[in-house]
Formats: sequence, C-alpha cells, structure tokens
Amino acid sequence: MMNSIPEYETPFPHRKGTMYKFHYFTNWPNGDKNVVKHMSWIRSLYNYTTPYVSKFSRGAYVNYRDLDLGINKKGYTSVIQASVWGVKYFKGNFQDTDRGHLAILIDQ
Repeated sequence: MMNSIPEYETPFPHRKGTMYKFHYFTNWPNGDKNVVKHMSWIRSLYNYTTPYVSKFSRGAYVNYRDLDLGINKKGYTSVIQASVWGVKYFKGNFQDTDRGHLAILIDQ
C-alpha cells in the first residue's frame, strides 16, 4: 500500500526497498553510573553493523529517535542546523516538512 503513494506526498518517506529497520537500544539499571560503558557498547554495535547496511537507503525512522544523528539547540535551531538530522528522518521531504510547520505557526 505505501508504495502506491509517492514518497514526496507525505513526510514519511520510507517506501519500496526498505526491507528492515534496526532499532539499536540499550538500557542499564544503575542510573548514570554506567552511561559511558553502555553508550560505548551500543555505538560499537552500530559501527560493527554499518558495513552490512545498504548505503542507498540509510536513514532513520522518526519514532526511533537517535540523538547521535543530532539534536536541536535549546531555544532556536535554524533549518540548516536541523537538516543535519532532519534529512535522515524525512529524506527529501525535510524542507517541505519545515515549510508546513512554519505555515502552522503563522496561522496561530
């Protein structure tokens, strides 16, 4: 069904050719005590699997937030700054998504 709707018609760009989505996740019971250990482990796993993932379709699913892709600054983040991570989630639709958000803000 999703393939019948062009990628540019919705903010969600993931279509034909996306066979799998990986969700890298780690959790630790001891609060901040083991942050470095667990973050290092999950980043090592990510780096290990990178060569086995298609270079063409590398992106991210917006509901699986990945802070390593980038985050907004506190206060104001420009579209150019946000595009560093936004394109990973929305591909070519990021600019349109931003324009739509701006239109909503102006109407309020």
